[in-house]
Amino acid sequence: MDKILVWDFPTRAFHWILVFAIAFSVYTGLDGGFKEMDYHMYSGYLILSLIIFRIAWGFLSKGNARFSRFIVSPQKIIAYLRDTASNEPKNPETENYPGHNPLGGLSVLALLAILLLQATTGLFANDDIFVEGPLTHLVSEEISNLLTTIHHFSAMCLGGLIALHLSAIVCHEIILKHKIVMPMITGRKIINKGGEDGEENLKTKQNTIAQLPELFMALILIISAMSLVYAIVTYL
Repeated sequence: MDKILVWDFPTRAFHWILVFAIAFSVYTGLDGGFKEMDYHMYSGYLILSLIIFRIAWGFLSKGNARFSRFIVSPQKIIAYLRDTASNEPKNPETENYPGHNPLGGLSVLALLAILLLQATTGLFANDDIFVEGPLTHLVSEEISNLLTTIHHFSAMCLGGLIALHLSAIVCHEIILKHKIVMPMITGRKIINKGGEDGEENLKTKQNTIAQLPELFMALILIISAMSLVYAIVTYL
């Protein structure tokens, strides 16, 4: 048994900021007041910036947040489902996933896609009364109405994905006895030595100094993402 670093700080910060941003966006969207809708749009800009960052981080990160670490073949997904259902892993590859397991990886991709759709369509949405997205002037009224419908529909889809995500967390924590919440807070997780990512993860540099270049890269990425969103909503 080894306690290793499975989630770097940028990934954990992204996760929890996104959680609060989504919660705030839901609250302001449902409230619907003048000031609340202004805040709703600001939270949408933040969510879009976070999603852009996470997509870039999925390619540039050296840790378990990297897409290549959790996007697996259908055969591995089937093997994972079979072994999870039997609760008796038959090989190291399906026994131990330090980061996202195959289903968790699919959930991440689905959430990123629906959030990107939600935030992007919100830029063109309107409520037929007094609120318009910053880019509604770029499209016709018909297109804006269509994108508004997609924005509302994707919100319902997002709610379903979040409910499924929370159910999976409860299942892992209580039924399967897999601790996945605390590692997203502390970054560290106790795992069985082995598995296809085991040796590589055991070599992960865990001191702060070693992580500084990656932290600096993450800072540049999030600043770039926020600057891009600001430029889009301000100058287009």
